[in-house]
Amino acid sequence: MVIKVEIYRQVPIIALGYYVPGDKNIKDAHSQLVYSFKQGDMEAINHFVGLTREIFMIAEMDEMPFLVATIPSSTAGKPHKGFPEYFKKLAEGFPIKNPTSNLLYRTKSKQAAHLGGSRSKSAQVATLCTRVTNSKVEGQPVILFDDITTTGNSLKAGIDLLLNDKIIVQTAIAMGQTKRNP
Repeated sequence: MVIKVEIYRQVPIIALGYYVPGDKNIKDAHSQLVYSFKQGDMEAINHFVGLTREIFMIAEMDEMPFLVATIPSSTAGKPHKGFPEYFKKLAEGFPIKNPTSNLLYRTKSKQAAHLGGSRSKSAQVATLCTRVTNSKVEGQPVILFDDITTTGNSLKAGIDLLLNDKIIVQTAIAMGQTKRNP
């Protein structure tokens, strides 16, 4: 299930389903897949590769080379476990220019939002930077990814940083959109 979350600075932000927070014994199938993706589980990675391929095929992205970027973990220097294999698999069918590198990095650790850290866009911007050091990526299209979005502020911060470096953000995709149980 694809959920259109919102449009920010003319960039669609979408989620590939809802994510209900909880422990690792999550009963909701999509939430369990998101949790497993975050752990680097190949079955979950393949599931999200399939969903993303559908979106890319509809957008005819199999012909246009593009870059990928992810919102980094809250811990500086700690990569998300699922994304490296996810991009490697996506690159098998799509012209991803940088399947093994990220355009964004965390300059210093911040408390994770689910542990009480700030969800504000300014808190994200204060700890994120781009790896854009030359004009080779300027004007290039990029797809921005995150594992889970709640407020969308981490994706918005990433969009702002990339646009400020003259990189064209085509869309932003989250594996899950937080949905609280009633």
